[in-house]
Amino acid sequence: MVVPAQVEDVSWPALVRLGYIDHPDGMDMGRRLLARVHPGRRIDQLPVRGFTNQIGAILDPVARGLGFTVLPRFAVQAYPQQQAIRVVDTAPPVIDSLWLVFRAEWPLSASAAWAVQRLREQDWLVGAEAVAP
Repeated sequence: MVVPAQVEDVSWPALVRLGYIDHPDGMDMGRRLLARVHPGRRIDQLPVRGFTNQIGAILDPVARGLGFTVLPRFAVQAYPQQQAIRVVDTAPPVIDSLWLVFRAEWPLSASAAWAVQRLREQDWLVGAEAVAP
């Protein structure tokens, strides 16, 4: 969850006052995170203050104090105006599992093998073993 830098209160009433900055995956991401942080509340109870489908622009209205949003870590880390936003530490985190599925009898392409190696180096790839049919 990302709020404007000056926002300290992330209680449900404060989030309602602030409003939500939506994006194509925003309702799903928000639903999953807010259900953990504010059980019994629903994202559709929040006023939507803006919407954008450009990942590089989602945090601009947040930085201007117009609302809050929910984004993956990589998108937040790529935002150039870090001083204008604040990431709210929420527990437990929402973690998505990604699956790499390929035919064991077919070798991976060079680009796919390179990507698998980078994921292993970052400890983002768990259980990357080929399973025979």
